[in-house]
Amino acid sequence: MVKYKLAHVKAPGGVDVVVVPLDASFEFRPSEEQTRVFRMLQQAAGAAGLKGTVVPVWENSGGKFRFMAERALHPYFQTLSIQVVRSNLNRELTIRDAQFDYQSPQPGGQTAAQPAGNAYASAGSPPPSAPAPVPSAPRLSSSGGGNSVEAALEMRDKVAAFQRKHRVGLLTMLFTDMVGSTKLKQQLGDQEAVGMMQQHHSLVRNILGQFPDGEEISTAGDSFFIVFAKPSDAAKFAVLLQNKLRDLAASVTVPLADRIGIHVGEVMIEERAGSYKPKDLYGLQVDISARVMSLGEGNQILLTRSAYDNARQVLKGQEIDGLSAPLIWINHGYYNLKGVEDPLEICEVGEEGLGVLKAPEDSEKVQRAGSTGQPTAAANRDDLHVVRARRY
Repeated sequence: MVKYKLAHVKAPGGVDVVVVPLDASFEFRPSEEQTRVFRMLQQAAGAAGLKGTVVPVWENSGGKFRFMAERALHPYFQTLSIQVVRSNLNRELTIRDAQFDYQSPQPGGQTAAQPAGNAYASAGSPPPSAPAPVPSAPRLSSSGGGNSVEAALEMRDKVAAFQRKHRVGLLTMLFTDMVGSTKLKQQLGDQEAVGMMQQHHSLVRNILGQFPDGEEISTAGDSFFIVFAKPSDAAKFAVLLQNKLRDLAASVTVPLADRIGIHVGEVMIEERAGSYKPKDLYGLQVDISARVMSLGEGNQILLTRSAYDNARQVLKGQEIDGLSAPLIWINHGYYNLKGVEDPLEICEVGEEGLGVLKAPEDSEKVQRAGSTGQPTAAANRDDLHVVRARRY
């Protein structure tokens, strides 16, 4: 049991204040503990029927009077001293099973540590059946004079706003890139090439419109960055896009093909309401997604293993309208990617007889590796799988 001497007074403006002198050692306690003490005192005072905001006060090591109060009360408390507070003590707050004991020592008196537990209080009247609501407590600052609940709440709001703006999420990321776009411009000239690019972009967005959970994040030149809630939607989008791009390429006199990479990962999501670019994604997983896409060649769809397993399982046995042939799923095995610490399993999906369906070749930035990270020359086709498809 801990008994706190306190002053229940009215500050200027008729504001009820419960001033609780604490021992000077309170200055050096961790901020989390200071917050819990504040909450304990506020709850105990409310349970005892004492109206008003609790204001802990203490004398710090430099002989200065310190306090924890709302900013509006700062001018009032800055006119006081710890001696004035002690001379106006008019209540005693008894807390049974107190969590902390920082009662201010009186002349000739000593404090003693108390066991941890829930705080209940009495101050001349029985406590109500339920304690009063406890407001958020401020963190202590290192500056002298006082501490502000208002400032602490402002900081909390800023943190909450940052978390809303920069939330973390698990997404399926898809990158597309047109192969040979520079050569396309050289052959057609800028004006005709731009027209071709516009057809390409329109096709991508028309197909994406079929997927309510798909969203275009950005486009740069001839590339797209798109996210999906489900790997199966990303894979379905990819095979439909490749099918329509082959139709578009057949109608023109120049090669036209995209390579596509799909990966599932946890990323930082930044949202900017009202901006021309309302959302952006950051993190290593975004870089990995782009790197997977870069392994492919025109008309090829590559996936990392987690995206591959999920998409293949969901699409198994489905009839996908708009395809020309059944889907083939191939696991090409492990690859070491430059800048990525661990080997990644690279897989592929494509229409039988139309997709590339071959393992990516080694390069300066990519090296084949076995399941244990050792070099290997053979593709792993153990889990080849066919999904039915039909074309109207």
